[in-house]
Amino acid sequence: MDYLEGLSDDTARKLTIGFSSRTSSMDVQKNLEVNVDKRTGNIYGPPLGTNLVVFIDDMNMPKVDTYGTQQPITLLLTLISRGFIYDREKDLTQKILKDMTYIGAMGPPGGGRNNVDPRFVALFSVFNLPDPTSEVLKHMYSSIINERLRDFSPSVKDAAAKFPDAMLELFSYILESLPPTPAKFHYIFNLRDLSRVTEGVCLATPEVFERSEQLVRLFRNEVQRIFCDRLVSDEDLSTVEGKLAEIIGSQWPEAREDAMVDPIIFGDFEKAVARLTEDAEDARLYKDMGDFGSTRKIMDAVLEDYNLNRTPQALVLFEMALSHLTRVHRIIRLPRGNALLVGVGGSGKQSLTRLATYCAGYDIFSIQLMRGYGETEFREDLKTLYKLLGTKEVVFLFTDAHVALEGFLEFLNNMLTTGMVPALYEQDEMDGATSAF
Repeated sequence: MDYLEGLSDDTARKLTIGFSSRTSSMDVQKNLEVNVDKRTGNIYGPPLGTNLVVFIDDMNMPKVDTYGTQQPITLLLTLISRGFIYDREKDLTQKILKDMTYIGAMGPPGGGRNNVDPRFVALFSVFNLPDPTSEVLKHMYSSIINERLRDFSPSVKDAAAKFPDAMLELFSYILESLPPTPAKFHYIFNLRDLSRVTEGVCLATPEVFERSEQLVRLFRNEVQRIFCDRLVSDEDLSTVEGKLAEIIGSQWPEAREDAMVDPIIFGDFEKAVARLTEDAEDARLYKDMGDFGSTRKIMDAVLEDYNLNRTPQALVLFEMALSHLTRVHRIIRLPRGNALLVGVGGSGKQSLTRLATYCAGYDIFSIQLMRGYGETEFREDLKTLYKLLGTKEVVFLFTDAHVALEGFLEFLNNMLTTGMVPALYEQDEMDGATSAF
């Protein structure tokens, strides 16, 4: 991705395609066609003088069909080896694509990934990227944390220097102790989780975190949010929290007492009420919000203001509801934050999301199902959503009841992995949207 970001816009165009088990060959073809222009006859390509670099992520994710092939892979095999695809909307004439470069990335088969046609793999120069060693990971995360905390007090920086070792020790323990099973298929932990913990630690500011004990407590909170919130049993939760307490006790014995105090609630909503009711300035500093009493006082006032300005919600913010509310708010406030909320119907998932969105100062958007609602209508709603995103911050609330067609999930997968929906706009619509901003 760094290579793609480093390409000059004068000589290169970039296209990222994320594959999933539901990606079809038509999805890939539409995505390619919308990113090339007609030159002469049946020859297509990016603007003259440029090269279109296509990055294909999770390349071996598409499902294997009855004949043992993967449709998107077969389409790319024809395109890369022969240089053309067929016009599938008209008369199957050849469409020759020029000035195209293809880069793919995939993991080893297993866990939903499939073996790829060796004829297709033979078209690429293949590089095997082994897992980074502990020394590499320590250097990487140390560099990020040290740079971010360079203006903090010496005691805080000394405490932060031990984070990479603590994270890697806990991560290795979780991988060994909590493997994925049929009942816990989502127990898939990878380096992305360590990056999210680091991202949370980097939310600290010198104005708030003046002592090492405060930063260690923040570290504990981020580990709980990234790892513990995904666990489905008290036994698993006790396993991780017990190991975390052991690591904190060994790495920061002087901070253990403060760090292990419950409840642990972090957020940047301390002055949310004044910001919402009086339009007051709010620096939104991420900090320890104290106990449930102080958090409830803030959120009750936010709820009261919400009921005056939105469709009223009759909510009782008991302790567990407050915990979930602050967790959702934290995710919403992170860049490209997204969450899958799991629970029985009527447990408050939508209500708490709406309240958390209001507390963050964002707008909320959701689709309205009607008779005959299909892919065309869903695409139009997504265009409305992207238009709103050009002017303000929006939370997209999508529930299980909105899955009128399973193909909708492919749209969501693309939004989460690449930030866009393939072939959502026609060229004239894209030009109009660009000029409007």
